[in-house]
Amino acid sequence: MTAPILRTKRETKPLLRRLLRLERQGRYAEALAEFGDDWRDDAYLPRVDEFEPVLATSLLIRFGCLIGYAGHVESIPGSQERSRDLLMDARLRAFAIPDHEMAAACENGLALTYWRTGEYREAEVWLGEALARELPPSCDERLFSHVISMLVRGNQQRNERNVEYASLVEGDFILNGDPFLVGNLHSNLGLSFKNLGRPDKALHHLTIARDQFRLARHWTYFSAVENNLALLYKNVGNFAAAHAAADSALARHKKLKDRIREGSTLETKAQIFLAEGRSEGALAAVEHAIKILRKGENNAYLAEAIATKAKIFAACANFADALLTLSEAIDITRIHSGEPAARKLIKEFEPLLSPRPKGERPETSAGGLEIVLTHPLAYDRQYRGVWVQNSFLEEIGVGHGTLALVEPGIPKRGQPVALAVNKTNEVVCGFYDAEFGIIGIDGGGHEPMLFPDDEVTVVGKIVAVCRKERGGAGKMIAEPISSHR
Repeated sequence: MTAPILRTKRETKPLLRRLLRLERQGRYAEALAEFGDDWRDDAYLPRVDEFEPVLATSLLIRFGCLIGYAGHVESIPGSQERSRDLLMDARLRAFAIPDHEMAAACENGLALTYWRTGEYREAEVWLGEALARELPPSCDERLFSHVISMLVRGNQQRNERNVEYASLVEGDFILNGDPFLVGNLHSNLGLSFKNLGRPDKALHHLTIARDQFRLARHWTYFSAVENNLALLYKNVGNFAAAHAAADSALARHKKLKDRIREGSTLETKAQIFLAEGRSEGALAAVEHAIKILRKGENNAYLAEAIATKAKIFAACANFADALLTLSEAIDITRIHSGEPAARKLIKEFEPLLSPRPKGERPETSAGGLEIVLTHPLAYDRQYRGVWVQNSFLEEIGVGHGTLALVEPGIPKRGQPVALAVNKTNEVVCGFYDAEFGIIGIDGGGHEPMLFPDDEVTVVGKIVAVCRKERGGAGKMIAEPISSHR
């Protein structure tokens, strides 16, 4: 089925500008309506051959990209495959002209279709094609290739590489990017800093992204940033702010009828409930999320939601259901994202799926010492042991030369923490503070130690101190300490 666009050649160039503007505001259905009312029909094609090759190819690129975007938002079955077919046709037309920027536009669109289905290896192949083309750094499609590259790496948890990559291309965005492109750069960078445990930098970049998407009037991406801010607040233990941000994102996703992101934000709500210890709320939210996501094609979002459900079961010591649920998430990840991604998911769950009896539980530490974890330390957590090399925390019983247990995560202000100095790998401990890109520790009347946040890594919050004399030969008893001074 084909349909005319009913535009003269003179009208088509303004139409192309309007289509791109609507696309970059997330108004996909409105843009597609310019091609005709039957665009949802799989057999529907716009009649473009009546135009010269450049205009015909440009129209087909926009139509193919918009089908992918709208199909993702509305959970239209087969939409990503349809988008690929359209963009492959447009790419062949671009070669015939020839026009490298148009070809790159097709390859960027193809990469996005594979990102949406969680097929990151294929996405990287098409990005490689786009980035290999000789285009100026100021070119819109080159900047968009950078954005998609960071998006894919973010989903692969290649966060250090994203930070490094952004430092190389940020100048091109400042000089040539519109609010849509600049917002995407900072959104991806903020997510990577969040995943690297650097909340101050994450908040900085996510706030810029939110402001840029407001300028672009892209309310879908604006709400996606709110969702990511909810996850950031959850990580630092500010659950009230986390729920508020997630609820705001959820309301806007519903208003925009963005089903796929509605499901993703429900999964975020489940994570917040789980972090609060509210397992019933977590399970209800994640089951709603999974029900929505099963109707779409974003397999990565679906696998993530199913994995969160497995974590909820594990937190409730329901290991049989946790394993059964996890196996589905692993299968989806292996099929669509590859064996390495599946193995990474398995490794993430290893410490969660070892049944732990109530009461005391022995663990072997470095040097052959047996650490006995007493209640409430013996419940479903990971710990690292660090030898304390300073005396900032003596007032709470964590003196120089003692072995402390550290729980990974982002501490709150005033909590006892361990920091690793990146250049020397030295571990220093004290009461935590952070502001304006500076991380500090103090305690015991000593002069505070201050570090730029890129010079130290937060190992985690100190939750216990190990006392050998209480445990007998070869044993150490881990006893909880106060979480604040």
